[in-house]
Amino acid sequence: MKMRVGAEILKNLSSGIYSNPGNTIKELINNSYDADATDVTVRARPEFDTISITDNGFGMNEEEFKNNFTIVSRSRKRDAGLLTPNLHRPIIGKIGIGFISALQICDEATFVSKKAGEILKLEANVDFGKFKGVMAKKADFQDISDVRYRVVAEDRDAHYTMVIMTKLTRNFKELLLDKDLKGIDIINFDGLTFEQVMDQIDRKIESKELEDFGKEKGLKAIGQYWQMLLQIANAVPVPYLRDGPVKKPDNYPVIRHLRKEIDSLGFDVDFDGIHLKKPLRFPNVSEISKKRRDYDVYPFTKKCKFEDKSVLRFHGYLFNQRKSILPTQFRGIVIRIKHVAIGGFFPDFLDYPYSEKLYLPWTSGEIEVEEGLEDAMNINRNTFDITHPHYRELRIYLHALLHTKVFVKARERYDRRKEERKKLEEEEREQRMKDLTLRRFGHLFRVFYSEELDPQNAIDIQVNNRKLIIYRHHAIFRRNKQRRGMVEEILLLFETAFRLGSRDARKLRQIFYEELERW
Repeated sequence: MKMRVGAEILKNLSSGIYSNPGNTIKELINNSYDADATDVTVRARPEFDTISITDNGFGMNEEEFKNNFTIVSRSRKRDAGLLTPNLHRPIIGKIGIGFISALQICDEATFVSKKAGEILKLEANVDFGKFKGVMAKKADFQDISDVRYRVVAEDRDAHYTMVIMTKLTRNFKELLLDKDLKGIDIINFDGLTFEQVMDQIDRKIESKELEDFGKEKGLKAIGQYWQMLLQIANAVPVPYLRDGPVKKPDNYPVIRHLRKEIDSLGFDVDFDGIHLKKPLRFPNVSEISKKRRDYDVYPFTKKCKFEDKSVLRFHGYLFNQRKSILPTQFRGIVIRIKHVAIGGFFPDFLDYPYSEKLYLPWTSGEIEVEEGLEDAMNINRNTFDITHPHYRELRIYLHALLHTKVFVKARERYDRRKEERKKLEEEEREQRMKDLTLRRFGHLFRVFYSEELDPQNAIDIQVNNRKLIIYRHHAIFRRNKQRRGMVEEILLLFETAFRLGSRDARKLRQIFYEELERW
């Protein structure tokens, strides 16, 4: 039996529709979700050249397999309605390429499935080898694979689907073997929870042991395997972390609603023994968590109507803190349709047009689309048609929220901290000046900043009065506004050395050098 694929779909697959292997795994997990599975088990065994995905969904028989997979041109999942038959979940699949997307990470796949109430299970072996040399032609369909299948007796009550991918591509196999997480020994997954993994990552970030998370794209400190795992965990409909996506989520009704929505789906993914959770938890650094003024949460809900009678409804939140978000993969906005992320985070916030790009790395957020936008998705489910009215409306709303609320507050926070930092620097500088006078003159001098203009002196050391006067309007300070504090201290070092060693040039130089080195 042949597997036939529509020319347009084949063309997209040939051009590498999924730039990241994690997207292929995501699509196969979403197939399990649409099959009303509650439990999905993924086992990557690169040493045995295989990866498998098993679920407890309603399964598929021989006839359904032929209808769905022998001719691939569109998804038939929605022919019977927009909800799954048993758990009434919104159906994710629309394009119809979830299963054959596996050909981008392997050369062969075995499909095993059993429906409850039937006495036979289906086993089908798909050889994608032929596809490697096939390119879409003018014909409507192309034969890309030989399919060998058989039916075998099985327990009547059993229901499941298993996809076993073998002859993995070299790049994908190398990805599965790259489990390096700098400074953290977690290659043995036995007994480790996703919460514990994220706790360790957060601790390492806080202790600056994973500083590479803040460089480039944050990929140096974490291996490709873990990058893929975080990507999949963020993309599929699994629950949030215990304190995610924002600490104390019950304080925000919209975020509480997001958690309740995802929990109600009852969907669990076990990836190599780790039960995935959405890896979002803001803030994830204690110094920011302890100071409520160092971050803000902006929940929102929105409904838009269009001339063609279509509707766009979405809700979500934006999170902004006083410093860059780490890991860098979680900067930006993630858009979910039917609880599945379209691509990953968009770090440019859908091409934010204003000049406040300074604040973009400090910001993250999620948008859950309840209705609409789906027709704006491109076939790879990772990007959007930017001309679609729904996308344009969402983009306008997002940019307005960032520009008029989020970044206004971010700017206030930035200016306040800048002033606080300036004040602290002045206090520290003044203390260094006092320490110098005590060390060299034996007395603690008071520091005064004069608004008067003394054309002769920039700094006046009055030993008898134990005063140190700095004339801030002196020309030397006006010419060095950005480095005024540094100039003040260097001049004080010189004036001190001059006063104590003016009759002995060698002593003057010695004092100046000693204090300069100490400074």
